[in-house]
Amino acid sequence: MPAAIVVENLTRRVRDADGWLTILDDLSFEVEAGATVAIVGASGSGKSTLLGL
Repeated sequence: MPAAIVVENLTRRVRDADGWLTILDDLSFEVEAGATVAIVGASGSGKSTLLGL
């Protein structure tokens, strides 16, 4: 099946009191049409940031 979602080299940075904080760094993946995907990770690892983009 063809990829329904393609992410290549995604980086997300936000400014905080100390400068720039990298939330996602060089993230790449593909999700095929019809696939079931789970986004898992520790608290603060960028799951909500990824889903919010």
